[in-house]
Amino acid sequence: MLIPAKDAKSYGAIHVDNYLSFIGFCKKVDNEDIQTVDVYLDNKRIDSIQADKNIEKIEKLYDVKNHAFEFELPEEYIGKVHLLQFKCREEELVNSPIKTISEDNPKFNEYRFLHSLEKVDPEEVKDLYCPNSIGFLGTEENLKNVVFMNYIREIKIRFPLVEIKCFYINNKQKKLLDIVLSNFDFKVTTFKLSNIYDLAKETEIIICNETSSIDKKVLNTTIAINCINILVIYIYLPHAKLSLTDYDNILINTNHPIISCPDKFNLNNHDIKKFNSSVTQIFKNKFNLENENFNYVEDLYYYKFIELGLSNNHIKKYHNLIFREIF
Repeated sequence: MLIPAKDAKSYGAIHVDNYLSFIGFCKKVDNEDIQTVDVYLDNKRIDSIQADKNIEKIEKLYDVKNHAFEFELPEEYIGKVHLLQFKCREEELVNSPIKTISEDNPKFNEYRFLHSLEKVDPEEVKDLYCPNSIGFLGTEENLKNVVFMNYIREIKIRFPLVEIKCFYINNKQKKLLDIVLSNFDFKVTTFKLSNIYDLAKETEIIICNETSSIDKKVLNTTIAINCINILVIYIYLPHAKLSLTDYDNILINTNHPIISCPDKFNLNNHDIKKFNSSVTQIFKNKFNLENENFNYVEDLYYYKFIELGLSNNHIKKYHNLIFREIF
């Protein structure tokens, strides 16, 4: 919560995530009148914004409702250093001024990519995919995780005909990627990402590492929600060797959408009782796997789902619907 100065008539703050788009708030101290925020670039006013939105992140950060605003840096100013200021009644907001970043900044491409996630056209991205391709993000966190990279190796062993693809965002990731892949005995095709469409058009199955915040932001809330032909395999490596019974108990305690909202999956409460609230048993029944034995979580959720995803479009729609309910 931000406390206004003693003699202030209005107060507010600007929040920076990626230096390309900004959110903030501005309000009067003594009433709820909507305020106008003036945006200056290199000391020249380029925009005026009404602070009349309700933005969840601003509410959480500053405990302010209905006095937030959004601003996107115009395309012609992206890639160069500028002084950006946000003012209300000539008073600078907290965290202003801000220096934008240039194209040669090591974080520029990452910021631009993450910024592109906020402007996804659902119609443009929904049908994109590349058959028989399995991809993962080449973040430093993933590349340095030996267990995760061994899982990628195991995928190639079990599915030798698929093409493995790795997507990176910046040159630092590419250098590390080259080192890591030099120890692989099979080819991994690499791509530099500029936007989400670069990713969607090059893969059919994406591996999402649950411990990576970038993985979750990119894959769960963008690919899984918008792409009907791409299956997101959501892995949490500490669970890989859990029994399916133990895993079901975890899912029940996390309010899994199949259990809490069965009607959205063409199920009812009778079905949930029939399968003893077991998400695993519901999946096995749904995809005719009741006669197959799976010892561990990885056997079903990390490998069998890949097999199904390469041959069965129905599992993509069903599985990604779960993510839409969660996120």
